[in-house]
Amino acid sequence: MLFSKDMTADTPLRQRICDRYIADEPSVITELLADVRLSAGERAEIAQRASTYIVAIRKQQTRKTTVDVLLNEYSLTSNEGRALMSLAEALLRIPDKYNAHRLLQDMLTAADWQSHIGQSRLIRINLLSRALAVATTILNYHHETIGLKRFISWCMTPIIYKVVRYFIQVMANQFVLSQTISGALLASETIIKRGYRFSYDMLGESARCKQDEQRFFQHYVDAINTLGASSLEQDPISGPGISVKLSALHSRYCVLQHERVVAELIPRLKQLALLAKKYNISLTIDAEESARLELSLDIFKALFLDDDLAHWQGFGLAVQAYQKRATVVIDWLVDLAVSNKRQISVRLVKGAYWDSEIKWAQQKGLADYPVFTSKAATDVSYLVCAQKLLNARAYIYPQFATHNAYTVASILQMDDSGQGYEFQRLHQMGQVLYDQILKKKQFNCRVYAPIGKHIDLLAYLIRRMLENGANSSFVNNIVDTTVAIDSLLDDPVMKLQGSSSYSDIPLPRDLYQNEFSPPRLNARGVELADKNELIKLKAEITSVLTTRLNYLPPTANLTIHNPANLQEIVGAVIVDSERSIEQKLQQAQHAFLSWSNMAITQRCQFVDLIADKLEDNRDELIALCIKEAGKTLTDSMAEVREAVDFCRYYSRQAEQLFADNAIVARGVVLSISPWNFPLAIFVGQLSAALVTGNTVLAKAAEQTSLIAQRIVELIYQTGLDKNTVQLLIGAGMPIGKRLIPDERIQAVMFTGSCETALWINQTLANRKKNNIPFIAETGGQNAMIVDSTAQLEHVVDDVISSGFNSAGQRCSSLRVVFIQQEITESFIALLKGAMAELTIADPQNLDTDIGPIIDQQALDRLNQHCDFLYDHRLDKAKLIYSCHLNNSLSGGHYFAPRLYEIKELDLLNKEVFGPIVHLIRFKADELDNVVSQINQCGYGLTLGIHSRLTSVADYLANNINVGNVYINRNMVGAVVGVQPFGGRALSGTGPKAGGKHYLEALVKPHNQIFNMRLTLASQTNELLNISVINQAKTAWSSWHKQDLESRVMVLTQLCSEIAETLGETLAKDCVNALELMHLKISQPNQLAGPTGELNQVYYESRGVVVVVGDKQQTLNAHLSCIIAALLAGNVVICAMAETDKTVMEQIENSIRKSGLPRKTLQFLNDRYMTQLIKHASVSAVISPIHNEQIKRVLAQRCGPIIPLIYTNAPFWMNRLLLEKTVSTDTTAAIGNALLLSQ
Repeated sequence: MLFSKDMTADTPLRQRICDRYIADEPSVITELLADVRLSAGERAEIAQRASTYIVAIRKQQTRKTTVDVLLNEYSLTSNEGRALMSLAEALLRIPDKYNAHRLLQDMLTAADWQSHIGQSRLIRINLLSRALAVATTILNYHHETIGLKRFISWCMTPIIYKVVRYFIQVMANQFVLSQTISGALLASETIIKRGYRFSYDMLGESARCKQDEQRFFQHYVDAINTLGASSLEQDPISGPGISVKLSALHSRYCVLQHERVVAELIPRLKQLALLAKKYNISLTIDAEESARLELSLDIFKALFLDDDLAHWQGFGLAVQAYQKRATVVIDWLVDLAVSNKRQISVRLVKGAYWDSEIKWAQQKGLADYPVFTSKAATDVSYLVCAQKLLNARAYIYPQFATHNAYTVASILQMDDSGQGYEFQRLHQMGQVLYDQILKKKQFNCRVYAPIGKHIDLLAYLIRRMLENGANSSFVNNIVDTTVAIDSLLDDPVMKLQGSSSYSDIPLPRDLYQNEFSPPRLNARGVELADKNELIKLKAEITSVLTTRLNYLPPTANLTIHNPANLQEIVGAVIVDSERSIEQKLQQAQHAFLSWSNMAITQRCQFVDLIADKLEDNRDELIALCIKEAGKTLTDSMAEVREAVDFCRYYSRQAEQLFADNAIVARGVVLSISPWNFPLAIFVGQLSAALVTGNTVLAKAAEQTSLIAQRIVELIYQTGLDKNTVQLLIGAGMPIGKRLIPDERIQAVMFTGSCETALWINQTLANRKKNNIPFIAETGGQNAMIVDSTAQLEHVVDDVISSGFNSAGQRCSSLRVVFIQQEITESFIALLKGAMAELTIADPQNLDTDIGPIIDQQALDRLNQHCDFLYDHRLDKAKLIYSCHLNNSLSGGHYFAPRLYEIKELDLLNKEVFGPIVHLIRFKADELDNVVSQINQCGYGLTLGIHSRLTSVADYLANNINVGNVYINRNMVGAVVGVQPFGGRALSGTGPKAGGKHYLEALVKPHNQIFNMRLTLASQTNELLNISVINQAKTAWSSWHKQDLESRVMVLTQLCSEIAETLGETLAKDCVNALELMHLKISQPNQLAGPTGELNQVYYESRGVVVVVGDKQQTLNAHLSCIIAALLAGNVVICAMAETDKTVMEQIENSIRKSGLPRKTLQFLNDRYMTQLIKHASVSAVISPIHNEQIKRVLAQRCGPIIPLIYTNAPFWMNRLLLEKTVSTDTTAAIGNALLLSQ
């Protein structure tokens, strides 16, 4: 199970490395401070020496690089700084002028260059600011209607593009020595004469496929051969060296693929090492993300001990001081070198992925961070590591990579002989500092010099700009004369000694500390790169598999098989009979009174206990998910965490909801959960119902009954009355037919197919009392749109995770990728290569990427779809790639992931639930057509956008009718409370799961709601209805796009006109409704979440809504709901009786005077009501009180389920709106400048 290789540490030092991975930061800092060997007096001398260096550096301001100057003027957290970073990251790699020009326009016009004119002491910066301001003005002419200005913009844009492109190349050249190794050797000659040595780094992204691996490998071979030929008489210390990135040599370089990586990468790396040995030059393995450290150490040790590499002193490793394991890694390297009496070069760096490490730990819900959260702690770690290295120079060659004058002074304080070690700096960084050091001939400094084509260096360029430009960066502050020298000389040891709190960054578990009061905890996760956790996890899962699974009750009549291995019986359950269903319903109804009367705080405590139980039994639940649902380990862990998050989020949400509103529970709630999220959705529905005071009949999916059964057992262990939650097991339709029509069921929550959702809705509507909330989530035809500005490697990663991971069996999984024509072939080549590297196997193996399909029926549907596409192969569909399935998988429900190209989206008339991605090409000027195709498919769940064009991302996010939008990231894995999840149209009813409005559907007001006594007239006038509807649709197309304040202005005027016509009292109620709705939608809701993400909920209009009046309702209330609906961006058709004709005419007169656009509000005789609300374009009906007849008519419609909104219910205004969650990876293009600048 999981892995077969023994993963226990082979030495006590390796075990200490494991123990330090995510150790408690204060404890590690205490150990570090105890290891510091610098006295207070010595640290004072360090400060004095460093001060001398800084003064000298500032005297040579004229030697500042272009980038230094730019970032000093344009802060990375400013619009101007972000614009420059964005252009640097993307402009050079955009293949088409169309989008390149749009990027210029987006970035330059979003900044205020004018404000920088004259603000710098440097003429070149003022001239640059002026030039950028002029360029922005010209680019803005593009929007002018005057022909001459548009012509000027058209003529000048290509020139501005060429100038900016050249400028970025100049910036790039600041950090890159040359595009080729031979050019680098030539460029380094003058620098070598000044006393510097060189280590060359061949730049490039991590490999995604075999072709990448081969290309990067050949780059290294060519570089070593060239270096070797130029340095025949030098040794590894005095001669040049090469730096190797292991993730460039293996596309699956991660701990989950440990055995494969070790087997394939070591021989490859050995070839490079033997070549370096042949020429007697050094080869250093670069440091990468913390999750890869243990794997790097395993590979390093294997090669270091290889007899073929004996007597070569050039093998080295980079160590990151910001990792909590750094000092112990140094101890291990020293022990390895001493034990084998061979030299190791150790490049000590502070670390380059700090902001990402913080984000990943928060996303994973780890107990702590693998890196220090304060700069002072990293600095002290660096000093302790440096001392250890200096003390081990008999077998260690220390290489101190730093640009910090205080750190350099500290090294020299420890040893100023310069013997047996060297400093290192990045090309074009720290030059003035080290020019001073090298004046003393005994010191050595090596330049770390990146080499590569501009297209390969963009990620590196951004990292360097971040390092230079961050407010906390020494490199940035040292050239900023407004920063006092004393502030650059802070003693990190003293800073740590005098503080009990080292950072403002909350622990991952406390990520949501500002969300509620009291706050909720982030669900606890596991770092699979932590061997301690992995070994413990394996032991627990193995124990579960041998003790709990395969239990077969004597009366069981449903056997559960492992979808990965059909011969394996996971367990068996008892299917509910007609009698047991009735008994459980009675028990739930009987328990309702006591449970609903329990104080909300007590109910929340029970639900919190459920969360704790799930966490305490995490490993058992993971084992069940793997065996019963065919989920991989990572998916299974995520599922448990999501379930825990649901409990805690709804618990906090309910306390707030009941404190602020006069509401009560509804009664017995039926929850129907799916097999694809048998734990998370099951628990999410159940916990929402419980916390609001309802009792629950929880219908589990047949395929995953064991998971549901175990969850309910854990719930009972909290002490909850067993009658409060009743589990139902069996086929969906028989149970549904028994319960859905039953008057005792007071709400239904459902996740599943559109067809089933429509049947449930119709069945509920046909009940005598049909005022029954129905929450449905029904899947989608989810698309990702990728334009030519996107970073292709990241796109491929996100297509793999969104479309193929989880075997494509998520509601949110990617089904269709729209890819811009200019990058399609490159994208296909890269994606095919990445697909070829996927491991399709039994999910009980740690290295499995994709497991089985859930059952034979689901597998048959996928094969039928492939047959359908094959039938259209000549004109509409083409198979691009299909992954290989091993013959050993024939005993399970496996399906090979496939990539198809199709012409149009309308070829797909239903959701394809599995690992099939369809590709559609589009041209840059065809975005409107892409939007139209997606909107016309009828679904509206998730959308992915990959673009560096803010205008394009905003346009797509605003105009495509979906519930969840993901920008520059994958489009799966919505986090509770962070990315509330749910669709619209055919994809669901709302409200969003894990959002602030979900619980509102499960409660009712204290006062009884009476049914409206309205007999629907069935008179028809087809032409009249079509005319009214078409006019409403036309009006909506412009009305909902008006900015909010414009709508407020018009409707405020309408209220004023109503006051004159119908009286102040009536108008006052309208104004109150206007203000309440404005408060709801004036700003998007920004949600808590990990650093480097922006998660917001926007509210959008439903479309055409029909407002129904009633004699019991006052005119004030009637007009108030119309005003609220209009402000939300809806257009309104108001059905009124013939007797209200005079009032209608008065209101229409007020409308004309107010300036409200024509047909935004229309009146129609209510004798046409039935025909009107049957129309497919009507998206909601608003009534003063629930009406059973209207409910039945709406349920008879085909297509999306639309709501009947009655205004005497709580939260009715919220139902006038559609929620849209937009989640943006703000670090995708330019890194986390905000975090780095803290």
